[in-house]
Amino acid sequence: MTAFEKCKAALGSYKVVRRFEEKLILGRLYLTQSGRLDYSRYKSARDISRDELLCLPDFLCVIVFSEAGTPPIKCRFKQAVECLDYITAVSPCIWIMNGDLSGVIEIWRGVMTACGLR
Repeated sequence: MTAFEKCKAALGSYKVVRRFEEKLILGRLYLTQSGRLDYSRYKSARDISRDELLCLPDFLCVIVFSEAGTPPIKCRFKQAVECLDYITAVSPCIWIMNGDLSGVIEIWRGVMTACGLR
């Protein structure tokens, strides 16, 4: 079983993003040449802890993986936080975007940065 399959099994309820939606989502993800978030393109950027993630409200989110060939998935934010270890095992960098794609949480090798979230 691959890390992505284990991630989907842990989430339980999820939806794989369709190809046309994936292009829209990736178009709203502002990255630097090195593949990290371009923090200057977002309203605010701050490092957050796992405990702070638990305090954020539940919302529909999209999880984008940096691993080539791994499609983004939609699920509830609380599901993603509960399965964070499985999600981060899929690729070294993931982005969790809120439903309207205005805010994102980057998890880069264990360091979490929230941009545009309240």
